[in-house]
Amino acid sequence: MQMELLLIVGGLALLDMISPVALGVTFYWITEKRSDVVKKLFIYLATIAVLYFSLGLLLLLGLDFLLDKVVELLQTKGISWFLFLFGVTLFVISFYVPKKISTLDPSKRGRRNHAMLLGIFTFLLEAGTALPYIAATGVIAAADGTWGQNLALLGGYNLLMILPCVMLYILFHFAGGSVKEKAGTLVQKLEQSTGSTLSWILCLAGLVLVYYTVDYL
Repeated sequence: MQMELLLIVGGLALLDMISPVALGVTFYWITEKRSDVVKKLFIYLATIAVLYFSLGLLLLLGLDFLLDKVVELLQTKGISWFLFLFGVTLFVISFYVPKKISTLDPSKRGRRNHAMLLGIFTFLLEAGTALPYIAATGVIAAADGTWGQNLALLGGYNLLMILPCVMLYILFHFAGGSVKEKAGTLVQKLEQSTGSTLSWILCLAGLVLVYYTVDYL
């Protein structure tokens, strides 16, 4: 495997490592001080990684032309305006969600499948704008390596994508009591402003949609 290929794919992975929604969900969960946070986080991040790996596999199999059409459609002015206004609507609605609603909070409902559903939601929200990932699959395909090498590169890329969330959990786990207390206070203030976990997610989703569509208006 050529070092140049590893550097290119690794560099694209570094550009694609920051997911606002995934980091926001991770930060929210690790400040809850619940015993099942590791299981929830594992299911959530594993769901995202598996979906992205599946997408990359489809692209390697030659279905990239379909994704190109989807990306082109999302970047048209009409669709961009729709998504932009939808994002603004989600952001505004997030401040009016009743505090007792928590349908996306698996810790309160006791259902691990909510973490999986949230992972699917995160993937659908960000996959169409993951341009570095799309470029990386193109580079991997053009390198004409073996399937084993291609799958290894794809798997490594996906691991790097979720690494910031894992590192955030590790850093918070070993952080001092004052840091954890301040983080918990911050989340409490956000909850007071946004109402519930559902509103927290709607707020993040709205901001992501606005961020990714504003350039195409």
